[in-house]
Amino acid sequence: MITDRFVAGRRTAAAGLALALPLGGALLAAPAAHAAVTCGDTTFKRTFYSNTSFSGTPKKTDCDTTVDQNWTGAPLSGMATNNFSVRWSLTRDFGSGGCFEYRLSGTDGLRLYVDGVRKVDKWKNTGDAGTTLS
Repeated sequence: MITDRFVAGRRTAAAGLALALPLGGALLAAPAAHAAVTCGDTTFKRTFYSNTSFSGTPKKTDCDTTVDQNWTGAPLSGMATNNFSVRWSLTRDFGSGGCFEYRLSGTDGLRLYVDGVRKVDKWKNTGDAGTTLS
């Protein structure tokens, strides 16, 4: 889950990841099918992979208004219940100052990048993990 508070004026890119099993961790260029999906200014682009390395052609790319999933099985029909990965990405205007806060929790692996800089790295097979970034 990622929750957020925003202050208008500063444009920043944020990406959140949630994984079933964290193997590897390289962030790769997205295939053209992923790039073709356009989401609104306040909507995350969500991309599903049937592996934990974000490689190959995504199984599905869509838009998601809230990153708050609790999968007890496969996230999509035709995907395994383990060894999959999901990437949420969003570019947002945070304003020229003020505070913002991200609260992340996930099972087995999560990372958060702000302006291309890794701010949270909990990329290991840990079970449930959580953190808050202010």
